[in-house]
Amino acid sequence: MKKLLIILLAFSAAACSKVSNDHSFFKDPNEITVVVKRTIQKLGLDGDFISIDRVSYLQSGKNSFAFVFYSSTKGSKSIVVKKETETNLVDGGGSVTVCQDGSCDCKVKAIINNDGTIDVGCSCSSCKMVTTTYASLEIRGYN
Repeated sequence: MKKLLIILLAFSAAACSKVSNDHSFFKDPNEITVVVKRTIQKLGLDGDFISIDRVSYLQSGKNSFAFVFYSSTKGSKSIVVKKETETNLVDGGGSVTVCQDGSCDCKVKAIINNDGTIDVGCSCSSCKMVTTTYASLEIRGYN
């Protein structure tokens, strides 16, 4: 019985997408803050940046995702940064996705499909999902 439980746990772990705490996704910890600030500025998002609350990393196939949760003067917000696993954000066509709408507390959400692919969407149907290329953020010192 104990062996069966261990085997089931091993299969469950293998079937899930890899969750990574690897901070090599960004060049350094300051890049995360710069990305959020430039995204707010470039996309004209509501609220001023206060702090990074946490960052969660997922890898699925050729893509890696960084889910960045941050505080602004308008409350808790989130963005998703996506890149191809073996490239840097600029050369690999990295992208940044946000969800926004005045009538809903929009958050970016991810759905992990049975095949391990990740679909990114918004938490409310009234939210508008906006995706921009990482290179368009023109982050000085990083691209």
